Amino acid sequence: MRLRRNGRKWVAAGFGLLFVDASSTCAEPRAASEQTVVPDVVVGSSGRGPDVQKTPAAVTRFDSRKIENLNIANTRDLAGYVPGLTQFRSAVTASNSNYFFRGIGEYDPQGTPSVGVYLDDAYFPRLLGSQIDLLDVERIEARPGPQDTNAPHNAEAGVIQIITRKPDNTLRLIGEAGYGNYNERKFSVLGSGPIIDDELFGSISYSHRERDGTVRNLVTNNRGNNIDLNTVLGKLRWTPTEQLEVQLQIDGEFDNGQTKSYNNRSIAGNSSSTAFYPLYPYNDFSQVGGALSIGYRIDNNLNLKSITQFRYFDQVALYDNTSDLWARNSNWLHYWDRNYSQEIRLNGEYDQLDFRVAGYFNHDEWFSGRRANAYNPATTTNYFADPQVATTYLPNMQELWQITNTYAIYGEGNYHFTDALRLTLGGRINYQEQWNNDYNYSLVNGQTSSSLAGGAFTTTDPFAAFYNPRGVLNWSVRDKAGWLTGSPKVVLSYQATPELQLYASFSQGTKDGGFDMRAQGPTIASVTQASIPYRPEKLSTYEFGFKSSWFDSRLIFNAAAFWNDIQNVQATALDPTTNTTHRFSAGHGRSNGVELQATVRPNDDLEIGATGSYLDALLDYYAGTTTYAVLANSPFGANYVYPTAAHSGSRLPYSPKFQGSINATYRIPVDLPGTFKISGSVQAQTSYYTDIINNPIVKIAPQAFVNLFGSYTTPDDHWTFKLAVNNLFDRRFAQNYTYQPITKGTGLGQPAYWAVGYNDPRSIVGSIRYAF
Repeated sequence: MRLRRNGRKWVAAGFGLLFVDASSTCAEPRAASEQTVVPDVVVGSSGRGPDVQKTPAAVTRFDSRKIENLNIANTRDLAGYVPGLTQFRSAVTASNSNYFFRGIGEYDPQGTPSVGVYLDDAYFPRLLGSQIDLLDVERIEARPGPQDTNAPHNAEAGVIQIITRKPDNTLRLIGEAGYGNYNERKFSVLGSGPIIDDELFGSISYSHRERDGTVRNLVTNNRGNNIDLNTVLGKLRWTPTEQLEVQLQIDGEFDNGQTKSYNNRSIAGNSSSTAFYPLYPYNDFSQVGGALSIGYRIDNNLNLKSITQFRYFDQVALYDNTSDLWARNSNWLHYWDRNYSQEIRLNGEYDQLDFRVAGYFNHDEWFSGRRANAYNPATTTNYFADPQVATTYLPNMQELWQITNTYAIYGEGNYHFTDALRLTLGGRINYQEQWNNDYNYSLVNGQTSSSLAGGAFTTTDPFAAFYNPRGVLNWSVRDKAGWLTGSPKVVLSYQATPELQLYASFSQGTKDGGFDMRAQGPTIASVTQASIPYRPEKLSTYEFGFKSSWFDSRLIFNAAAFWNDIQNVQATALDPTTNTTHRFSAGHGRSNGVELQATVRPNDDLEIGATGSYLDALLDYYAGTTTYAVLANSPFGANYVYPTAAHSGSRLPYSPKFQGSINATYRIPVDLPGTFKISGSVQAQTSYYTDIINNPIVKIAPQAFVNLFGSYTTPDDHWTFKLAVNNLFDRRFAQNYTYQPITKGTGLGQPAYWAVGYNDPRSIVGSIRYAF
């Protein structure tokens, strides 16, 4: 008997294949609608059934028990637990997160993600707002490698998907409240159950997190880095017949916490708990998204599903990550995004063949409005020059509209030669077109002509950029480009024994091309930057691995080795063909490595998990111009030579050579009613760079974190009391840098600013949860 037929009948659904009892047929009555007509989508799941041990790819799954034991409260908490995944532990706002798999990702929060993020069927088109507080989560799937043949939107580097529980006939009421240091307050509530028994179901959940600032601004004497985050998720599910299921899902995220306070290490007395910046941070972020999913079981072999998805966000923010208003890094910005998509997919299963094919359309409208002071080459001084020289500013405003349409046909099929041997073939044809409209305006009163035509464009008022009205149009660019790409996939897997699976795969993925969204200055260089599109980035991945489960699954050990070939590496660097710095196809990269996962359960009370990865990720050929500079004085000594552009052999961003974690959960066997559990974890990674320039002055140092968690649940499972300590030893590590040397005065070469963003300090939160 085939493993896939072991007492069950498999039913194709979404991107994955989940199962129901073999006795279930269309003619038989439902068991209180507990079974799923069209099961949950699992992006990238190519295995038959939800068992990731039978899926021939590197997949990390967190079920609800694991999420609780590791105290994973949001997607940023995944950092350290997924082999090959590197994340920002600090971002511009609490609702932002960036994801890098195997050295491949998007470091600009405005950019198109290399790693696709999904909340059930709903896609997140930008990294802004992609840090999700978790509500009513059933499981999380994290999968590295190209996902172009089984994800709606092309996902070059991988996919992270949060799957939440579907409402059904079970009535569930949950409430939780917590309090911690820095005056942290947390509150969440959930209600789920039937509206009409066996037919109509609904759920709604809400969470609020608020925390006072963790640093003090030495200029304004205000607290910085506070958190004020609200999240809501609602579902309405209708199953009028055995064959039909309709679900409407709406989610919202509202972030009113401050933008990140950066600490200027060049100022005497500054520390990880203080900041020095003249602008008071402000942030107002609102996001609403969701999906209407309609699934129809045509017969016992075929399922059809339609997903209509939407998402929009709006953000107004004021931030300063340099402490110096002459730098463009001090910004008053307005972002918004409108994203709509439609997907139709067909899943089928026959004797030796199962498949999925889909058509996909995505429409994205992106706006960026930004007020800032530009670089003035005539007076490159700053607040910290010695002696201080009066600075003139070039205040200007960028308004950018980019409209992108994506059309795709994709799918893959699995052919089972025998019970043990399977071949997977897949492919994607993707066409993307983008319209780019970019405008730059003066913010200087009295200017009468464009800066490119010699119009007067300076002021000594550092705040003119933030309150002067929009003035003369300096320049504008309107253009369009399109790209057609293809992505094949081949996987061969062999179930050598019931305990051991071997697999080998080749797959490709692409990241969208586009026009540079960072063309923001009043000079001709910015016109060039805005005018030249960059090509899609293409990733080819060769992966070999095995998955093993021993001693009745008490020992699970998986390993994967991979080689990535990256063509048209997208980077912001100096382009020799234009002699300007902009995002362009900067060369050829590669990454290779090994990833390990293990889980050991020596008895029913103890579970130990471990992950580890080795990664070598390089820009092995750089198509741009490599330049260097000499600092008369620097943090590394006098006359220090450092790179100011990328070079062949640069390490790719966010690619620590080694990273790993170990965690343990122990159910304390005490002779008392209820359940006592304690958990702990250690996460560590070696050094890395945050761009391909590889300037050692802004290199991120090795770091490690220790977390603890304990809980007690009453015998009736209604009440749970929890205590969580994150970053137990209160270690503060740099997560990103901005650096600029002094160019005038006796302090020549010393850092004007050496601004750094740190991870959060130690957090201690106690909470009470009631579930009915």
